[in-house]
Amino acid sequence: KQYANMQNTQKHELGGPEHTIKYLQDLGPEDIDLIKEYSKWVIEKHPDRCLDIFTDPSTVHTLPKEQVVHHLKSMNPDIALQYLERLIDIWNVSSQEIENSLIILLVEKVSSEWPAYQGMLAAGVVEPCIPGSEPGQLGTLRLRLTHFLERLQNYSPTMVIRSLGYEIPLYQELAILYGRQRECDKALMLYCHVLRDRAKAEEFCDKYYEIDNQIYYKLLRMYQCPMSLEALRLDKFKLEEPKPDMGAAIDILVRHYKHIDVKEALRLLPEETKLQDVEEFMCAILRDRTKDSRRNLLLKSLNLSDNLKVKSQKMFYQKDKLIVTTEDSCAVCNKRVGECAIAFYPDRRIVHYGCMSRDIQPDLPTSSP
Repeated sequence: KQYANMQNTQKHELGGPEHTIKYLQDLGPEDIDLIKEYSKWVIEKHPDRCLDIFTDPSTVHTLPKEQVVHHLKSMNPDIALQYLERLIDIWNVSSQEIENSLIILLVEKVSSEWPAYQGMLAAGVVEPCIPGSEPGQLGTLRLRLTHFLERLQNYSPTMVIRSLGYEIPLYQELAILYGRQRECDKALMLYCHVLRDRAKAEEFCDKYYEIDNQIYYKLLRMYQCPMSLEALRLDKFKLEEPKPDMGAAIDILVRHYKHIDVKEALRLLPEETKLQDVEEFMCAILRDRTKDSRRNLLLKSLNLSDNLKVKSQKMFYQKDKLIVTTEDSCAVCNKRVGECAIAFYPDRRIVHYGCMSRDIQPDLPTSSP
């Protein structure tokens, strides 16, 4: 009990947190209740040192992490957040439970900071900011949240979306989560018509193209036929109802036509589309098709040339023939060649292949059937 009372007395012979930290570090997972009980005063009085108790190399991998997270969160959520980040970034401890805890804790922190930012917007103190650039802790927290959402691989997107609850407009975070759930249409809807960030939309398509080779077609379709806000449960927010953006659609056609089925793309265009609106797109396709045609002609010519060269070489090597029968004799051992492997010299003398190394003839054989 002496360690539990250290915070209340300066006269204790041990004093300070060092001995308590060292004592608790030496305990194992079977003593987790003792660790939680006697770490409380260190967490309260020395928050900058308390994580040494739970991240000591000898026990960091064996302590029951869920209990530690719950304990730290009940005492100080910021310390729980630091603990989870250390587990992932320093100790490479990663599981669905750990990642879910980290991300949901970040969501809770963002949610707690959001009302203050909302009040600043309403009062005209600040202008609407791009995600991650909000004043105070909110911007930093959102940057950390998006960083871990993009980087971590084991968390449950469904659980995180449920924790968001569609109560605050975290559109960028939702787009990342929809991408993880392979709900690409919803993610593209957010990038194209809510965030209105073309660069992010195309970056998203680049990232998921190998998984879904129709992703650029979906991007094109989203610019021309946007989803409703209600479909994304965003109708509670004061957002302008999305409208088709033909300019962005044509731009996607021009720059990414190689990743889009041209016939399907043309079917998407409204009947009133003018030729001049798609002129650049059509010219790009024609240039590409012409280039492919020329390349194919060149390859065909090169293949034909190589074929003729091979045929010429074949004719050259086949013009020198030698007829051998089983009655012919070896020029070295004078025995019949029979069905043995043979070779012949430029002067057309026949030898057994095995006799060739014993022959003193200086000229090498020109053929070996």
